[in-house]
Amino acid sequence: MKTFKKLLAALFCIALLGPVVTSCSKNDVRDILLTSDKSWEDIVKERPFMANFPKYGGNIQTLVMGSENSTSVGFTDNATQETALGYYSQFEAAGFTKEMKKEGEITTYTFKKVISGKTYQFIGNWQENKKTRGTFKLMFSCSNSVS
Repeated sequence: MKTFKKLLAALFCIALLGPVVTSCSKNDVRDILLTSDKSWEDIVKERPFMANFPKYGGNIQTLVMGSENSTSVGFTDNATQETALGYYSQFEAAGFTKEMKKEGEITTYTFKKVISGKTYQFIGNWQENKKTRGTFKLMFSCSNSVS
């Protein structure tokens, strides 16, 4: 069951990030790495574009990254709604523009910022989960800005 949940989370991240990302690298490859044993610092070391996003201080679970040159990263965390809202406020403080979209009881937040001709985008949502404090889904991407 745990493997199924990881696979489901991976598919969710791929479905959300696949159409959004055009690329910050000429060699973008769509291979998938599914793991849950990396820290924020590990992710930034492997995917330097992540340094342009606010550091996430929660638990990184069910991490999904493309191959070495990929420009998308997604993960989940069993976190409270307050954790999600606190993380969103870091984006606003860092000068990202915010969009909100509410569907039923789930509100999805999108934050974007252009830095040196590249668009950095974060998509996140939190959902109540009876077994845990809640499920916070976080997706990060970097793409070339369209002029």
